[in-house]
Amino acid sequence: MASPSWFSPWRRSLLLILATCFLSEFASSTHFPRDLEPISVVGSAQAYQFPGFQGLLQDNDTLRLGLDFQRLLRINHMLYIAARDHVFAVNLTTASEEFFPQLKLTWRSEDVSKCTVRGKNSDECYNYVKVLVPRDDETLFACGTNAFNPTCRNYKVK
Repeated sequence: MASPSWFSPWRRSLLLILATCFLSEFASSTHFPRDLEPISVVGSAQAYQFPGFQGLLQDNDTLRLGLDFQRLLRINHMLYIAARDHVFAVNLTTASEEFFPQLKLTWRSEDVSKCTVRGKNSDECYNYVKVLVPRDDETLFACGTNAFNPTCRNYKVK
């Protein structure tokens, strides 16, 4: 069966070009969402009234380098905080009184010496936990930089 004369190859090409232009114009007209305004802002003078997470106060690296949060994940009433060499679990039902980790996983890299030999700054040769994903109700999947030798593991959540 022959195609109708109004659907000739050059008209088909023209129709395809017009459709592409229309779709690209439509796609480019959607705007990237603007930053949301904060619900409230607390100044440094009032900040002491609210609980804050300090990590491990006795950890010399935390004192020297400060906290380095990489990822936050909430599962039910627990907040998991992925950081440099650690994953902290904070119970949100008690966080209004104290904001200390209920559980702490320390995952230090064993490849620090190899990392520094390769010319990296020693402050970069930690295990920065970048991925934190629940696999199921009992398992947490975590991946870290491991001194530039990325590694992933599964951990049981209690």
